[in-house]
Amino acid sequence: MDGASLSNFRLLQRFLAISAIFLGQGLRWVIGWLILLVVFAGPVRRRAWLGQCLLALFRHLGATFIQVGQIMSTRPDLLPEHITQALAHLQDDVGPFPFEAVARTIAEDLGRPIEQIFAEFSPRPIASASVAQVHKARLLEGRIAAVKVRRPDVLEICSFDLAVMHKVAHVIGKIPSLAAVAPESTVDQFGRAIYAQLDFRLEARNNRRFRENFRDEPDIVFPEIFEEFCSERILCMTYIEGTKLLDARKGPSDPKRIARLGLRALMKMIFLDGFVHADLHPGNIFVLENNRIAIVDLGLVGELDPPHRAIFSRFFAAWASRDEIGRAHV
Repeated sequence: MDGASLSNFRLLQRFLAISAIFLGQGLRWVIGWLILLVVFAGPVRRRAWLGQCLLALFRHLGATFIQVGQIMSTRPDLLPEHITQALAHLQDDVGPFPFEAVARTIAEDLGRPIEQIFAEFSPRPIASASVAQVHKARLLEGRIAAVKVRRPDVLEICSFDLAVMHKVAHVIGKIPSLAAVAPESTVDQFGRAIYAQLDFRLEARNNRRFRENFRDEPDIVFPEIFEEFCSERILCMTYIEGTKLLDARKGPSDPKRIARLGLRALMKMIFLDGFVHADLHPGNIFVLENNRIAIVDLGLVGELDPPHRAIFSRFFAAWASRDEIGRAHV
């Protein structure tokens, strides 16, 4: 589905809904900020309030904008800490959708009700992200699984949001001072990334390829896929029993070893395999027992062909050795 196939009336409806959410959350922030001034709250509380309002704004706007918020949460180099910390909650906690929709999706896609596929299935999700939520379950043969189920109507919502973004970008592109940032092509690229994450068959394929690439790396783990229980809207995989990367700092893990493993995984993806996890934020990395790591949420990937890997290798070597001349000639 793309912008051309959506009626102008429905696009207008979505645009007005987005505008109303922006206005509502903006007023909420102003009123709260004034109250904090009246009660003589300090700047720390006022900054925290701004972060809370931005978090609520992205949650109310839905899946497409949550993706934008997730990207913002990983850019402490561009945004202040009180904003990135608030938006970090979008990585795996955006509010669940009803369990009835989960059961309906499973029955429709797998042809059987939940009780005929799973011995146990927790109705409470263990993670709730922009396009899906994850439930812990136990298969009839006994293995523990994590079942990722796509949000209802998320495909249509994303299509509307991207169409609205594209029209706004078209207008922005007419402004000479902003045309250089190519807003329309930026939205197009963002849209391709969104759609890549909506078809879980692609994520299953990526998962298989990562497991094959890292078969000789026992300390870097990727979930195993249960193929017979997967579809476009469902991904069934082994349950990862671990601690989120940022939470692991509070436990007995070895930070230096974890950092080396993470760097080794990234360097192997980039320089050896040319197949790279393109959404590697802290919420997608878990620390396992014996200081191993697990990497999940593999829907978004990038590929580098051998010529580009060679160029990037030379650039990285020049950067690591602080060779300014070498970097300039790459």
